[in-house]
Amino acid sequence: MTAMVGASETSHALSGINSRHLDLLNTHCASCHNEKKSKGKFRIDELSLTIQTTNDAERWQKVLNALNAGEMPPEDEEQVPPLEKADLVDDLGLAMVTLRKKMSDRHGAIAMSRLNRREYRNTLRELLGVEINVSQLPPDHGLGNYDTSGSSLYISSNQIESYLELGR
Repeated sequence: MTAMVGASETSHALSGINSRHLDLLNTHCASCHNEKKSKGKFRIDELSLTIQTTNDAERWQKVLNALNAGEMPPEDEEQVPPLEKADLVDDLGLAMVTLRKKMSDRHGAIAMSRLNRREYRNTLRELLGVEINVSQLPPDHGLGNYDTSGSSLYISSNQIESYLELGR
């Protein structure tokens, strides 16, 4: 069974990889990164041409990093022709830039986020040399054990008032 990069494409994808790269990926990557043999715990057959989630983006970023570093394909394997490799790297890089812009842009307006309590306290201590009690600030509702996730550190006008009041 030959491993194939997923070719499903949907109109709601945040970004995508041009399907003309399928042959290259299947020729040079699929023999070592497939269902039966997943070197580096990476399967090329699980990649989708459409990038809809951060997980998709991280997996494609690994491909881009490996190509840029010259790690893949390994020296003892057939190498990707330089022009084809450059074309794939350019397309992957452009897709990552487009994706970052789309993920950070919210309908034309950049989503504002705030420092968490610890970051705010440390920033004021470093900049102004003052210690403050940050318990009056909005609570940090992180994702899991992470309290610096931008998606959970949104800021409202009431929260801005809390920060300003504490700063006085």
